[in-house]
Amino acid sequence: ARALDSRKWAYQPKMDGAYATVPTDAYGAITSAVSRTGREWGLGDLELVRTLPNAILCCEIERHTEAAEAARRARGFELLHIFDAIALAGRDLTA
Repeated sequence: ARALDSRKWAYQPKMDGAYATVPTDAYGAITSAVSRTGREWGLGDLELVRTLPNAILCCEIERHTEAAEAARRARGFELLHIFDAIALAGRDLTA
């Protein structure tokens, strides 16, 4: 990926985890986390997170790999790596 022309291409490095679409409420609280296949992830530590309000975020949730579980145990909490948005402040960005 590093050899690609950065004026034409962008990429997101793969972290240790799984893709999740994450909507937030008016206060920035995460209301759910949904996999690519539509499966609901349990929120776990994410219930405590506040981020951008009225958004739909594309994330990698730190779960379901040995490395992710080891990192979570060592750190004491999991991370949510936000790399894109479908909506911000209630405004659809898909167009």
